[in-house]
Amino acid sequence: MNLTPTEEQEQRALVEYLDCRNLKYTAIPNSTFTPYKTTKMRNTRMWVRPWFPDIVVLVKWHFIAIELKRKKWWTVSRYQKEWIAELNKCNWVEAYVAYWADEAIKIIESKF
Repeated sequence: MNLTPTEEQEQRALVEYLDCRNLKYTAIPNSTFTPYKTTKMRNTRMWVRPWFPDIVVLVKWHFIAIELKRKKWWTVSRYQKEWIAELNKCNWVEAYVAYWADEAIKIIESKF
């Protein structure tokens, strides 16, 4: 039996923290899987792009994008690394990969 929290559970823990801190955030629905070609085409027409970080948080004057991963077995894809690098070129954006909710929370707490 695998007791390692899933990425969804990690994100839920992060969102609970963000709500407790009353921070503005949004989750990006890039990982929404659908077998339906019409839905995929609509997402493309609506400019949904894969591999963008999972969650965006506003902390004071910081715009933080976080790609959240499970504690074990998950790797960051080449395309996710490209997004992180491009976002970090923007003066007003900080992009990170966090391998669990606690790590993401530490990143956010460092901005206070």
